[in-house]
Amino acid sequence: MVDLVNYFKKNFQFQACFVDNNSVSIKRKEVLKLLDEKKTVDNINYGYSSEEQFEVISPTCFNKRLILFFNELMDREVYSICIEHQLLEVRNSELISYHISHNRIHKIGSVFFSSDKIKGIFEEHRYIYISFVDLNLLSALGRNAMFESLKEAGEIRAILKQNLIVSELSINYNVLAHYAKLNINRIVVLDAVGVNL
Repeated sequence: MVDLVNYFKKNFQFQACFVDNNSVSIKRKEVLKLLDEKKTVDNINYGYSSEEQFEVISPTCFNKRLILFFNELMDREVYSICIEHQLLEVRNSELISYHISHNRIHKIGSVFFSSDKIKGIFEEHRYIYISFVDLNLLSALGRNAMFESLKEAGEIRAILKQNLIVSELSINYNVLAHYAKLNINRIVVLDAVGVNL
């Protein structure tokens, strides 16, 4: 976490020197308005609803709890629409990646491992939850965006712990992002936890 904070201090230092504090909130409102418009388009054009997609995966009580959890996340305001959510499902020797946005769940792809390797990497986790944010979005929102996003990611983890059984991961976040089919040059992983039944 300290390394990440130092990284962003260094990379956003030049921009921050020329950002007028009074303009940050205006810029944020403009960016959030664009995100809201994108959300409307996504809802019309892409994906299944949470209920439909999770029924295709495997209709269990646990998945209904996941649906409720992600619905709650999508209802949160301001920075919650900036943070994106990825869910990895460990199924036998396959790791399936789903992107969750605005009450939609999209299957991104999957990676196959030998049964021994997948157990070694993901141990006994049934699901892996990842929160991340786009670097371009951070830049557009201004100098406080990274710190507020990290704070929001921490709040999301607290909600996860209240509603589901979670545990720490020992895998590197960049490696995990690669398995999740995320472009690690364009995003920053804020948090990742294992989720079990």
